[in-house]
Amino acid sequence: MQDTDFDSESFVNLDYCSRIFPNALRTSPCALVALHGRFKHGRLRYFLSLPHGARVSMSLAFGKLRRAVIRLLPAKKAILKRGALLRPRFRRKVLFRIFSAMADSCPDLPSGFLTNLGIDKRLRIHVSSADLTAVFGAPRFNIAERSSLELALALFRESDCFVDVGSYLGLYVFYLRARSRNPKPIYFFEPDPVHFRRIQVNLASNKIDAIGLQAAMAARSGQAMFYQNKYHDMSGSLVRENWVGDIVEPIEVTTMSFGDLVVEQNLKNVCLKVDVEGGEEEFWEGAKGALESVNSMIIEMLEPAIHKKLIQRIVKHSGYHAYYINDYTLQHSISGEFTYVHPFYNWLFCRESPADLVRRLAGTNFQVIGRQ
Repeated sequence: MQDTDFDSESFVNLDYCSRIFPNALRTSPCALVALHGRFKHGRLRYFLSLPHGARVSMSLAFGKLRRAVIRLLPAKKAILKRGALLRPRFRRKVLFRIFSAMADSCPDLPSGFLTNLGIDKRLRIHVSSADLTAVFGAPRFNIAERSSLELALALFRESDCFVDVGSYLGLYVFYLRARSRNPKPIYFFEPDPVHFRRIQVNLASNKIDAIGLQAAMAARSGQAMFYQNKYHDMSGSLVRENWVGDIVEPIEVTTMSFGDLVVEQNLKNVCLKVDVEGGEEEFWEGAKGALESVNSMIIEMLEPAIHKKLIQRIVKHSGYHAYYINDYTLQHSISGEFTYVHPFYNWLFCRESPADLVRRLAGTNFQVIGRQ
């Protein structure tokens, strides 16, 4: 069957016409789309020239219109299945919002969708319908992670392998394999048995090579309690967080220290990504003896680790340079100083000074700022 791509323009037209004609709630969607031709030029200027109250009223009217149109749409489930496989270059934020609203109003929503994650049209990744961002979105829409994904890709090119600690959906694994033709080994760690099985199935069905370990990275190898967050399933951790109102289920999982992994697999020149949801201290205790094998590390730093001055301790112990990843700006931090910018929690630790890092990342979208 040939792929059929959605026409995002028709949805944008509907948005525009409904704002210009707040009474269009009584107008058919087709008639609304047809109105666009009459008002194509100067539409934004007209809208902005209106009093604030009128703009608010029009926006509210559009919201009602959008919900009414979505409720009346036939075959929502079939549309959503096609939307999940929309080619990455055709994905738009407006379409993401529309598909998400359709999913919320679909009474017989399937438990999961096949999606390409907005990465590569050839991918077929099964994702829970609870994660609509992964189903209908794309990495470029994920403001918190998009720059870290591109940074991992750039650093992976000069590394011997990649280790993904806290893989969840396997986003970094699929992204690197789709964007890099290099067959260098990729290892991923995911302690949650549901997430781990899903990654394994998706890797096999897409014939993608990666080495998975169902384990949590910790201070030492063995067994430990892992806390599954049933409300936010990507937030499981070895550390029992104060998840007020969330359903938390403790399970026993296997743990492995990064140091033991390095010895067991004889790893060298590693590009490392760490997202352990509050378990940064646990990871660091098991990794600090094996830093000679790491050329770069991207790690999410949450508030408890920052308050315990983990950034400063990593710099002092390893001699690494620290960079706060403020989207596509890498801000050099000499002694752990930085200004938090929402929603960026990730840091880069590497051996390159700012001048050397500029050379390493030449040809990418990154800007490196800070003292030498």
